[in-house]
Amino acid sequence: MQPDLARLHLHIVAGRFNKHIPELLALSEQYPGITIHQTVDIMSKLMLDCDIAVSAGGSTLYELCACGTPTVVFGAADNQLEAVAAFGEGYMLGCGDWRDSEEDCLEKIMDNLLRLDGNLELRRELAVICRELVPSRKHLRL
Repeated sequence: MQPDLARLHLHIVAGRFNKHIPELLALSEQYPGITIHQTVDIMSKLMLDCDIAVSAGGSTLYELCACGTPTVVFGAADNQLEAVAAFGEGYMLGCGDWRDSEEDCLEKIMDNLLRLDGNLELRRELAVICRELVPSRKHLRL
């Protein structure tokens, strides 16, 4: 089943060292529902504004948990694989290691996006479970 991407608004965060920025900017010109963010001052605001996130593993996953943003996660580097596996155990929807097979990983990402898009209850469950992983500020001693 192919998703109806025309009805979605996609926010793509591309750091300054991303080699694909020209192609991403061309996509955003072709599709008005795509916004490319090259500089994000307050990432949590963007995360809170999104219904679903797709992210490589890493510390960003904790930020997504704190925001309660349901996430589809994949690995793109050796140091991400442990987090991808751990978060994929009921907290986020895991898609494996991108480097093993880009095509298979992309298919899993799309399947999981469709699964989340069509299931508000699952998104709510994942948001609650993830928020419980990260203590709130009022409990932290600074």
